[in-house]
Amino acid sequence: MATRWIYELHLVVATAERELANGMAALMDPDRGGANTFLLPLLPRTETDPQASPTHYGAVTAATEAMHLAMNSVAQRGLLKTVRFWRMDAATGHLLESNSPTTATAVGAAWTWERTLEDAGLKLAEGGG
Repeated sequence: MATRWIYELHLVVATAERELANGMAALMDPDRGGANTFLLPLLPRTETDPQASPTHYGAVTAATEAMHLAMNSVAQRGLLKTVRFWRMDAATGHLLESNSPTTATAVGAAWTWERTLEDAGLKLAEGGG
């Protein structure tokens, strides 16, 4: 049976929770590199020092329904205090759900990684891809 990658997830965690978040991702997706999920170093949009250490790490990943449910459980149980997520329909790119307080009115709209960064008040750190 083929894996059904029906969602795109955008995830952000504070640097202090990166190791724990990668560990949880490894449990959710052990055969596809889950332990290396949070690779994108992020800084506040207002940071001007190009050598500043990342305050957050982000991830953009395909997800199955099981992964979505596991991620919601992690968020609802407070296992990661800083995790923010945006879940899109993989086929359309439309936002289906987020735990970001500022995106409630955006559900149903087309969504991009750039919008996620804007919503989170973050930017890629220099050399962050």
